[in-house]
Amino acid sequence: MVRCGEKVSNTCTDKTKAPCVAYEAYISLNSTIEGECDITIEDTTEDLYKIADSIHAEIDNSELGEDYITYANKKTNTVLLQHEEELGNLNDKINTLQEAQIDITEMNLDFRSKVDACGNEPTTVKQFFQFLIDNL
Repeated sequence: MVRCGEKVSNTCTDKTKAPCVAYEAYISLNSTIEGECDITIEDTTEDLYKIADSIHAEIDNSELGEDYITYANKKTNTVLLQHEEELGNLNDKINTLQEAQIDITEMNLDFRSKVDACGNEPTTVKQFFQFLIDNL
């Protein structure tokens, strides 16, 4: 006699096919069989497989390239966490650039002895543009 494992279903004397077993419990709001009459185990199982296939297709990351991010693995949670981290890093860099006072004194620009009202040559990009506007 062949043993098929210790599953409970292997202890049944007679098996009933799924199209013949009524289902009367909860049906997901995502189900396509909601509201149908005479729902069977076969209906619910088929519906669940379709939902699972749809979810799998939606979260499949196998086609992600690695042009900008090298993924530790392509599981959806890991990918989303890496994207969040990268966006955070970019946001930090943007904030740093926005707050930066870029020093132009090392450019050795010749202002032809023109100075601001206080007698100073511009030293930042902002001051430089103001200098240009004032001296047009």
